[in-house]
Amino acid sequence: YSENKFWKLVAQSILEYQEYYPEYASKYEKYDLFNDYFDRCCLNKLQLSNTKQMLNLTDPINSLKLSGVLQNPIAKYVKKNLEIKEILQ
Repeated sequence: YSENKFWKLVAQSILEYQEYYPEYASKYEKYDLFNDYFDRCCLNKLQLSNTKQMLNLTDPINSLKLSGVLQNPIAKYVKKNLEIKEILQ
């Protein structure tokens, strides 16, 4: 089972969910799961800095330790209008 097939199935599952629940379209746009890149969060650095509580629960976003960006493996399967691209044969 190839990695490409796995990520294509992930993208298709997300698209099917989004089609089934169109009432959340504004959330899908706000939290676009198909961005080309996303920030890399170093969970091991968080755990090493505080073994009891990884995130500050009053401000979880700002307590993340980000280091660079990662390419989103599902981005290549989706266009801006959320149609599946035919990248793989």
